[in-house]
Amino acid sequence: MKKILSMVLLGLTTIILYGQNIVSIGSFPTLDNENKPIKTTDLLAKLNWSSIKFQAGNGHYAHEYLDTPIATYEYTKQGRTSFFEIKSFNGLVLEFKSGVTTSNQNSNSYYFDKSVWLQYINKVLPDLPGEFKLSIDEPDEILKAYYRLLGVDTRDEYGWYCEYSSVGRPTQRRLEVIKLIARQRRDLLKKLLAYHNVQTQLYAADALIYIDVETKNKITILNKKIEDKEKNVDSLRSLSTDQKDNIQILRENIKISKNYIKTLSDQLLTNDDWKKIYDLRDSNKEVKVCRDGTGSYRIYSNKTTDLLSAKAIADIPAQYERLNPYF
Repeated sequence: MKKILSMVLLGLTTIILYGQNIVSIGSFPTLDNENKPIKTTDLLAKLNWSSIKFQAGNGHYAHEYLDTPIATYEYTKQGRTSFFEIKSFNGLVLEFKSGVTTSNQNSNSYYFDKSVWLQYINKVLPDLPGEFKLSIDEPDEILKAYYRLLGVDTRDEYGWYCEYSSVGRPTQRRLEVIKLIARQRRDLLKKLLAYHNVQTQLYAADALIYIDVETKNKITILNKKIEDKEKNVDSLRSLSTDQKDNIQILRENIKISKNYIKTLSDQLLTNDDWKKIYDLRDSNKEVKVCRDGTGSYRIYSNKTTDLLSAKAIADIPAQYERLNPYF
């Protein structure tokens, strides 16, 4: 942690120096306890936050938001050519971002404390059953995406594209489930099928179905390649010249492809997985849905029976194709 934070703060020192002298930054912080969270007051003091707020103006903007469980401190230079943002929980640095863009430099730094994030999760979800909790050993992105799918700092809605302030974009939970898909975290998605929130269950269900379809497509492509290679083997055998080496190479490639198909086949949804998805569908639960193309943001009511109908399931791959830029 100490090494990472030092790199981030060095970037921030550069940011302000490249900004304008109007903003003063304090000395480089020294952290002795690399396995302990960083106190927000220590970081703010090292950055002379009080001075930054006082001197803000003339193209420099400083804001702090302290009325929520996560406090936020922001500095931005006009045009966002330099910035930093601190998010704090219980007086500890949760997240720290900084960036600079000049004619000579374009860099961003990022720091995230997983232990503080899990403290926040315990505050927001105090009654979360143990089977739905994740280890601190999970990657940052997974920890954030998973708990946001549980409803932390996200709207409780199900949808694909929705209109927020007349601008269509994916729901936040949709963006989070895409991260689990990209990391092929079937284990977590299957876990979420049993969560009590029906919106979360639906995100997990359609993600699993999409991964299943994509996996089957890979298997189909591999089988076609195996078929072509086997034909090549037969063709080589018919030649008068010695083709043992080429035939051996093809056979090895065929073996590798078949082994990969076996691995992929083991990842397909089981009958038990499909039963859980169909049980969710047949529960006929009411779902809070947002929809695009309505002209304004609204929440509608729908049923799991409709949202996991045969037609809806068949449309899932196309829906995710629309979201390809977010993968």
